[in-house]
Amino acid sequence: MYTTDRDPINQPLRPWPVALDLPMANQAKHLKNLMLSRPFLSRIPDQTLLLDTLTNYQDYQVATRCSAGRYAMVYLPKGGRTRLDLSSLASAELTTWWYDPRTGSSFPGASVSNATEITIAPPSSGQGHDWVLVVDVVAEGFVRPGALTN
Repeated sequence: MYTTDRDPINQPLRPWPVALDLPMANQAKHLKNLMLSRPFLSRIPDQTLLLDTLTNYQDYQVATRCSAGRYAMVYLPKGGRTRLDLSSLASAELTTWWYDPRTGSSFPGASVSNATEITIAPPSSGQGHDWVLVVDVVAEGFVRPGALTN
């Protein structure tokens, strides 16, 4: 915990009180709200949702889903089109949301089925614009991603 009244250790970039006001420090609450807006004790990592293999770690997409197939989330660090296999979800009737982890805003997406291959693209793919795709089983009646109550 570097402060200006102490000698720095490990070459810190800035004092900790200044770091608390950086954009990512304020954006972490949006990801927390997203994670808490769906049941989290049943969440498992599931890279099999992603059909495109990315070897560049800056573009590495990550997927997770409910172990019972009630929802899935896919993080797209650079936006862009990607192919998904949603067959592990528990219903053919699915709805999608796009969640902006920088602002905490969510936008309704298309209705899709639990097909073995669909192609999705976020609302925008600007430079460095990351998105989270949230796929819900319609019958579950989940709240808007990021909302903690209906």
